[in-house]
Amino acid sequence: MAFFVSPKFEAEVGPLTSLISPQNPPLFRRIGMEKYVKDFFSRKLQGKSFLEDMKIEGAEEATLLDGN
Repeated sequence: MAFFVSPKFEAEVGPLTSLISPQNPPLFRRIGMEKYVKDFFSRKLQGKSFLEDMKIEGAEEATLLDGN
C-alpha cells in the first residue's frame, strides 16, 4: 500500500522501515520526493505503471521463493 500526503521535496518516500526485516524485505526502493515527482512527470508512457519502475529488481521473486 502506498500512502503519503504532500511530503516536502526534501522528504524521502519508500517502505516504512519498521515493516522491513530479513523475513519481509522491501519490494520497492526509497527515493527522494523531488526525484520521484521529476521522474513521474518526465517518464514516457510505455504501458506500465510508474510503480513498476520503483520495484527492486528480483525482490518479488525472492519473496515468493521464501514463501512469504
